[in-house]
Amino acid sequence: LMDIVTYLQKAIQERRAEISETLMSSGVGDMSQYQNFMGQVSALAFMEQTLSKIKTNMETLDDD
Repeated sequence: LMDIVTYLQKAIQERRAEISETLMSSGVGDMSQYQNFMGQVSALAFMEQTLSKIKTNMETLDDD
């Protein structure tokens, strides 16, 4: 399970980097696309927080 969490965290970081690169290189076509990217960033942040909590909980269980 820890491998899955780590894999997902890496995938989230990679996607966030792709979006950042697109935004910084003026690769956004219109406001709708910009809003879509911002929604993705928000969702990725939520997923990353959730995975961090899961990882912390798993590490705590391993210590017991």
